[in-house]
Amino acid sequence: MTQDNTERRWRKTSAISISLATALCCLLCIPGYMMFRGITAGNLLNNFGADDQVANVTRLVYVSHFQCSACLLVLMVVSRRFSLTMVLTYPMEMFVARHTMNALLFNGAITDKRHYAISLVLWGSSVLIALVVEDLGFVLELTGGVSGTYIGYIMPGMLYLRLADYRLAFWKNKGRVWETARDMAAPVAVVVFGVYACINGTALTLKDAIEEGF
Repeated sequence: MTQDNTERRWRKTSAISISLATALCCLLCIPGYMMFRGITAGNLLNNFGADDQVANVTRLVYVSHFQCSACLLVLMVVSRRFSLTMVLTYPMEMFVARHTMNALLFNGAITDKRHYAISLVLWGSSVLIALVVEDLGFVLELTGGVSGTYIGYIMPGMLYLRLADYRLAFWKNKGRVWETARDMAAPVAVVVFGVYACINGTALTLKDAIEEGF
């Protein structure tokens, strides 16, 4: 079967996927914020009580980070929060974290013993944190403010500018000044917005944490 791996198809696929993701985010976050306004928690589900059955069903699908069936069955009774989604997501996160730790701490390919040792450390530490910490809203807000904006806005715009076949100083592109200026407008705007969102979001998160005595 012929693959239509063209730039046009890539742009169309990216536009559709990002638009759909944005629409779904807005569908959830806007009504949530309109309901709680100034007391909206970093994790919206924390605004609902433990006896809210609808919220509990949502927590069942999405919230916490208990990552194996045995832990789910035991810890469900303790915290009443567990996630079917994270059971599938956790192995992917573990894969990245394990190989990153191996690259930082050791030389060469990861061995079987090292594989199991690092996996056990990561798994044990994450379960311990999940048992001890009740509210990870601060972590979610800080991660979104720094890593989320960098990955979603700053890095894509900078990569686009870096890979462009013209000078960033667009006025030095002879015969292509207006063309390059027009082409650079969108990625530059995205990077500027990302930097603003990163600084503003992080500052507000730290300010709220300090005021609350976190």
